[in-house]
Amino acid sequence: MPKKLQKQSYDVVISTYAMHHLADEEKVDFIKQLFSVLNVNGRILIGDIAFPSRQELLFCREQAGDDWDEEEYYFVFEELKSDLKAICYCAFHPYSFCGGVIVLRPIQKEA
Repeated sequence: MPKKLQKQSYDVVISTYAMHHLADEEKVDFIKQLFSVLNVNGRILIGDIAFPSRQELLFCREQAGDDWDEEEYYFVFEELKSDLKAICYCAFHPYSFCGGVIVLRPIQKEA
């Protein structure tokens, strides 16, 4: 994340069709970094190629055949949710068979 953006705080951070270029571990690390610039009650919205489960990703991959892009790392929501469950609430809103919006809201620590 550019240093200039790290010096400010935001109510909402939006990413569309960019994070699928990051490997799954890199996605999690980057999302954690984004949480550091959110205001209280802030949200991260991610619109991207995404699947509710690994099974649905594999089914789509099978259906796509040679058209599947092996150089991309598509979101599997249940895995992302598991990786982030200690720090945020996660929701997935599918909008097609292979895409949707992931909403992340940090868990507020009690004083």
